[in-house]
Amino acid sequence: MKKQIKYYILFFLVLGAVSACDTLDVEVDDRLTMDMVFETRNSVQSFLNHVYSYTPQEHNHDQTPWVPASDEADFIYRRGYHNINSGNWDPGSAPFQNWSHYYLGIRNASYFIQRVGECPELSPAEITRFEAEARFLRAYYYFQLIRQYGPVIILGEEPYPLDGDINLARNSFEENVEWVTNEFEAASRDLPLEWASQWYGKPTRGAALAYRSRLLLYAASPLYNGNPMYSNVMNEDGNPLFSQNYSEDKWRQAAMAAREVIDLNEYSLVERGDPYTSYGSVFTESWNEEIIHGRSEAGWWWDMHARPRGRQGYGGKSASQAQIDAYAMNNGRYPITGYNGDQSSPVVDPESGYTEEGFSTFTHPIEGQTRETYNMFVDREPRFYVSLLWSGADWIFQDADYAVQYYWEGRDGPATAAHDYPKSGVSIRKLSHPDNDYTTPTVTRSWILFRYAEIYLNYVEALNEYDPNHQDILVYLNRIRSRAGLPDIQELYPEAAGNQEMMRELIRRERRVELAFETHRFFDTRRWLIGEETNGTPFYGLNIFATTDAPGSDFWQRYKHEDRVFGPQHYLFPIPQSEIERNRSLVQNPYW
Repeated sequence: MKKQIKYYILFFLVLGAVSACDTLDVEVDDRLTMDMVFETRNSVQSFLNHVYSYTPQEHNHDQTPWVPASDEADFIYRRGYHNINSGNWDPGSAPFQNWSHYYLGIRNASYFIQRVGECPELSPAEITRFEAEARFLRAYYYFQLIRQYGPVIILGEEPYPLDGDINLARNSFEENVEWVTNEFEAASRDLPLEWASQWYGKPTRGAALAYRSRLLLYAASPLYNGNPMYSNVMNEDGNPLFSQNYSEDKWRQAAMAAREVIDLNEYSLVERGDPYTSYGSVFTESWNEEIIHGRSEAGWWWDMHARPRGRQGYGGKSASQAQIDAYAMNNGRYPITGYNGDQSSPVVDPESGYTEEGFSTFTHPIEGQTRETYNMFVDREPRFYVSLLWSGADWIFQDADYAVQYYWEGRDGPATAAHDYPKSGVSIRKLSHPDNDYTTPTVTRSWILFRYAEIYLNYVEALNEYDPNHQDILVYLNRIRSRAGLPDIQELYPEAAGNQEMMRELIRRERRVELAFETHRFFDTRRWLIGEETNGTPFYGLNIFATTDAPGSDFWQRYKHEDRVFGPQHYLFPIPQSEIERNRSLVQNPYW
């Protein structure tokens, strides 16, 4: 396989590395201990493994809220994202606070960079490579902070002590972006294009440049690019944290950064013969040619919480009605163009062929079963069937027929479980592995943090904002659609070519569908400044409280199952109140 990209299986799981991690956590300021750490290759490697350990588990909803607190999904479990969705949080109680976690990773990365050259057992080439890995990780942790909190404190090269009082102000957003993108670029120069198979998952040149692309795209977006909502946000010395000058050139920089990854000629979209297999294989194969950065995991947490209760799972992950509505029809047109009020009354494009009236005899294109199917789920695009599962359809296990039942007294429904059912009546099929049944050993696979399809979408979004007539917009957007088995966008929407506003909406729609449930939507709705529209509205699904899911029953009606709250303060997380109290120069994010 030409391109197999990568996640480093962290060695700190090995006993010796665990011991080193414990020592580093407890005695990181002990000079004698740290001198010993940098005496041997093994202890240096253990320290670097420890720096890797701050990489988040993005799919674990106990650790990140990015999917269940977005408008694409609704998880039943009572975790901190329920506070986010209901607006019941503040700087003193906000869940998923990662400020100190990532700064600890940053501090350890800086310390490693500062001292790795002292190890007598390392060659100059090894020192350069190890330093590049740590530099990537430090920039990556800064990126995680920036996308959650906006502008943060840039500590530079010094491993600043975090266990005492500090008095440092936040750097401006522009300073954040400049420093972190420069770090990604510097790391890319000393990282390899590929690693040997035993090192899959370590950062590559492409990974460093890809994250640079993503950060520049965020920086060009409305949330940060001349946003008047932040005009009065400044440090105590009067220096503004957000520039008030819109710059079209930021979009150009973002486009060129994405193009730089494309020009590596190192990655390609997964193509496996048909659009269902192609799109599904992206997430079930280990280390395919589309993965730029990821981690090797069993995926137990995701699979267990997506699997229906009747198959020994928790079954509480569901897709929102808005996400269901976002997918195209099999002819390539998007059926729902908006709503008359809330999601109970969709506006249907009559040219799409979509209807919610009645049922049709329909053969599921993946499982092959023919049933009477609600027309909402008939003749949709291939990614719809790879990603979603509705009541009466088969769960995904190999060689095991199991039709899920999401109505009130169904075996996977809410009557007999407080929190183990899909609230919307449509569960998330995507990302679960078909071999991860409860009867078999857990299947390890690559959990994707960055894939090549995102680069195409980053590229066309940025191009459209500064050069809407650029021919590459159609070229690369259509490559995404082609892999999904859909016609070229201009065949269906010829009026969109060169029309910046219309193409913007089509690109956003395509991004929403292609990258669904991969932790992007939470940040996309915020950087586009559409959070009130997408996240501050009633959430709908199907009527899971119906007594049957038989054709024609009340189950197949749009049903409101949650009210969500979103205000101007929610575009950024609050900085933890404890940090505000500890650092006299640290100002809180706006509106908190």
